[in-house]
Amino acid sequence: MKKASENWLKIAERDLRAAKSLLKAGDSLNTIFHLHAAVEKILKGIAEEKGNNPPKIHALKKLAVDVCQLKLETHVEILIKSLDKAFIDSRYPEDIEIFEEEYDNEYCIQLVKDVEV
Repeated sequence: MKKASENWLKIAERDLRAAKSLLKAGDSLNTIFHLHAAVEKILKGIAEEKGNNPPKIHALKKLAVDVCQLKLETHVEILIKSLDKAFIDSRYPEDIEIFEEEYDNEYCIQLVKDVEV
């Protein structure tokens, strides 16, 4: 494995650990941010392995399909779309109470489980 790819994966592991810690603390907003970051960095590691310089973008589907040239299974595509939407919502919440109702602890627990698979 290339050194650059290893670096992306090491950082992804840190983001996943951070997400789990934040989930335990009841911080759904930052749990989602770090879950999205973990998946993004895994994809950028895959891009490095394939010889593609990962672009400085956050769109998971674009990274997976256009940059990494992955064929996504339906459940993975659904997860990526959910993470992309939740990421945008977490960065620009119109109302934090509404955000925390939509992305409650149970929702975040399931996201963590889905990302770990």
